[in-house]
Amino acid sequence: MKARTLKDIEKEVRKEERDKYLSDQYDIMTDTLQTAIEHTTICAIVALERLGLSEKTIKKFFDEIIFVYDYPPFFGKAIRGEDVKKEYEKKLGVDFSRIKTTFETKEEFIKKYR
Repeated sequence: MKARTLKDIEKEVRKEERDKYLSDQYDIMTDTLQTAIEHTTICAIVALERLGLSEKTIKKFFDEIIFVYDYPPFFGKAIRGEDVKKEYEKKLGVDFSRIKTTFETKEEFIKKYR
């Protein structure tokens, strides 16, 4: 059995650290996306309620949203948000760049967790 050199050990440690970092980044990304999807759906429901739609219609809308989220591979390929966005910008004449939101400042965020 070949003895491990310091260089081999360093390489292994770096790989483990990189894999842990990437794993943590993936967890952050998926958590962020899940939260964004939930908040977007909530905004849509609030907008539908403000338009005076019935609870029954809003619940049906919610079920349709779940269907879209649960079954993304349409036509043999995954749905890309950018493709759908372009399609609806063209179809409905809407400008998604008008969507703006307000976030807490970086300082407020950091202060909250100190």
